[in-house]
Amino acid sequence: MSYQTRAYDNEHGDPVVVLVADGTHDVGRLAGLLASGNCEQSDLARTILRQVRRHNGGRAALQMLAAHGGPDLLHDVAKVEAEHEAEYLDVIAATRQMANDANAALRAKLLAALGIDDDGETPLAGYVDQLIAERDALMAALRLQATVIVRANEWRAQFEKPVQWPRQAALIAALDALNEQQASA
Repeated sequence: MSYQTRAYDNEHGDPVVVLVADGTHDVGRLAGLLASGNCEQSDLARTILRQVRRHNGGRAALQMLAAHGGPDLLHDVAKVEAEHEAEYLDVIAATRQMANDANAALRAKLLAALGIDDDGETPLAGYVDQLIAERDALMAALRLQATVIVRANEWRAQFEKPVQWPRQAALIAALDALNEQQASA
């Protein structure tokens, strides 16, 4: 086997691994290994296969891989790429479905927490607008109620003023003067 590896940190401190496959057998094995992996590896395999097919030695490595029972990555390019494209589209569809399911669950939880029955058609923004309108109406009603209470207290205060006789007024003034003298002393 003719593989060489090197690991180091780049200028940002991120790890870097360099793998070099040298020779017909090893290049073919590496390409075959990556082509049979998961979607991230198959994307890398497509890139490597495009680069390897451009060179005589690379095409020879892929032919040798096929001759020894491996996948025919040189001639079945369209088939491999179609499989990868189908897998890619399946992953996208599954991801989209998971996102839609998560959004539906979140919508249901949010509306349940707010005590709103979902009609299934109104966007969340419509419910938010409805809540804001209800809040504004409640605030206006509270302001009106506070104004009525203040006015009622003012009206009651007008009619509940105690009547003061002249002697009471003189006594209150004298007590106020005494309080001022004690406070200043």
